[in-house]
Amino acid sequence: MGFSLAGLMLISLIAVLFSGDNGEEPSIGGKIFFATLGLAFFVLGVGLAIYSWRTRHIIVDKMNNIVSYKGFINSSSKGKLLCAISDIAAVQVCSVLGTITSGRSSSEVTVYEINVVLKNYGNKRINILVSQNYSQIKDDANDFAEFLGVPLLDHT
Repeated sequence: MGFSLAGLMLISLIAVLFSGDNGEEPSIGGKIFFATLGLAFFVLGVGLAIYSWRTRHIIVDKMNNIVSYKGFINSSSKGKLLCAISDIAAVQVCSVLGTITSGRSSSEVTVYEINVVLKNYGNKRINILVSQNYSQIKDDANDFAEFLGVPLLDHT
């Protein structure tokens, strides 16, 4: 929301700077342009707010030996505990067949997951990240396993 407010302030400043000579009103075309630009910033700000609201933010806290998540990254709550870091046996990267539906048509795509595999829980897995970008997810899984000090299991 801050992004959209900053955009609206910028548009107001531009509107004042580009108002006609001698304080004349800008033309109707100028008003439409600035209104459209302001609306675009507003929609972008709302879109970013919705994205942040729907995104799960994973927190890895080595000091307190926990992996948790929050709905909002700036939330003051501690978030939901996923597992203790000491319970992680490995980081797994795997491929999964997913379905994308658009209207009446659907298509199957390969997506890649990063999971943590837990010790002493029957090899239970907790999903950390999903992406269609294989090379990026492979790099991220490797970095995550290195950070945690556990092996990487490549099941792609």
